[in-house]
Amino acid sequence: MKNEQLPLVYLMEKVNIRPQYEGHDKAYGHAFALSENLSSVPAFLQARIANYDGSDDPTIIKKIHYIQNEYSGKSTRFISGFETRSFATITENEYYAREIHLPNNARTYLKLFVYFSRYGTLPSQQMMPRFLANLWASAQSLNTAANPALYKQQTIDTP
Repeated sequence: MKNEQLPLVYLMEKVNIRPQYEGHDKAYGHAFALSENLSSVPAFLQARIANYDGSDDPTIIKKIHYIQNEYSGKSTRFISGFETRSFATITENEYYAREIHLPNNARTYLKLFVYFSRYGTLPSQQMMPRFLANLWASAQSLNTAANPALYKQQTIDTP
């Protein structure tokens, strides 16, 4: 790529980080978005964020799977990517985002996701990791262990 600066690639080369598996176009990822009104974010955009998709990627999956909670009257949604190595958290709660999620939860949830992706289970009996594991299982085509009562679905209306 001509005249493109790729700070992440530069940083990875500097600390000698190499891909563990060749042939994958996506790394494990946990996307995060802060919205003024979660219900105004279309499911199509939520799927793009959860799957780390750009506008040039085709839309194949026609729904999202998510769990949602409320903290101080504001909603946060955890959305599973489908057959990708990613998921997303979208919230309208700025306090949760800045004081709880980013400094404490985001990295932990990503570590749990990597563990779940590799072993199909989590070594935690805490409520949130169990809900996340169920959500992630729900998006795996060969995983029939997910409990549909513990996550929600929303159809994607493509623009």
